[in-house]
Amino acid sequence: MDAILLVHGLIGHMRAKAIDSAFGERALMPNLLGYGEHARYDGEISLPAQVEYLRRLLDEREIASAHIAGHSIGGAIAMLFARQYPERVRSVISIEGNFTLKDAFWSSGIASATLPEVQAALQADRADPAAWLQRSGVTPTAERVAAAESHLGNQPASTMQAMARSVVQITANPHYLDDVLTVLNNGTRVHLIAGERSRGAWDVPDFVLDNAEMTLLPDTGHLITIESPQAFAEALATLTAESNPA
Repeated sequence: MDAILLVHGLIGHMRAKAIDSAFGERALMPNLLGYGEHARYDGEISLPAQVEYLRRLLDEREIASAHIAGHSIGGAIAMLFARQYPERVRSVISIEGNFTLKDAFWSSGIASATLPEVQAALQADRADPAAWLQRSGVTPTAERVAAAESHLGNQPASTMQAMARSVVQITANPHYLDDVLTVLNNGTRVHLIAGERSRGAWDVPDFVLDNAEMTLLPDTGHLITIESPQAFAEALATLTAESNPA
C-alpha cells in the first residue's frame, strides 16, 4: 500500500498511538526542520524549506510517491509540495490546512510578536498544558494533557516564530491560491478533513470545496490528533485505502 506522509503544524507533531496502530511503517511522521531532533537546526526554517526537506526524506526512503496529509500549517506545506512535485503525490489530505490569512489564527499573532514574547507564551503554555487545551476548546483528560505536553515541548519559540512568519507571508500572496488551483487542475486528488466544531472558522475557497471531498470529525475542534486521534486515523485509513484511487 502507498506510504502516507503526515506533516505537522506550527506546534507539535503528528505522532499518536492510533495512527501507529492503524498504519505502522506505512505512515511517516517526521519532525520538520526546527522540531524535535532538528530543534537546533540553524538553516532556513520556512514552508518552502520544509517542502525540500520532505522531498529529501522520500528520496532517502526510496519512496516514489505518497499520500501527503498536512495539519494546519502542514496543510499549506502539503499543497506546496504537490505544486512542486506532483509526480510524488498520490493525494493531498488537508486537515484544516491554511488557505488564506484568515486561517492563520495562531500564526498571525506569533509572527508579529517579539521572540521574547513568543518564548514567554510558550513557557506559560508548557507550565499549564491543560489550560492550553481549554483555550483551544478541548476538554482536558490525562491522555490529552500528556499529548499536549509532548506537542508543546517539540519546538523552540524561534521555530514557531519562523514558521508563523513564513505561513503569513505565503498565504498573504495571491499566487498561493493560484498554486492550489494548479494542484487541482493537475488532477491531484484533494481531501479535506475538519473538526465539526472548528469547520466554521476554516476559510476554504469555493473552488477548493467544488473539487475536493470533505470529512467532518464529530465533536472535534482544530487539535484533531490530540482530541480525536482514533476518529482521525479511521478517516485517514478510508481516504488512503487502495480501493480509493488517487
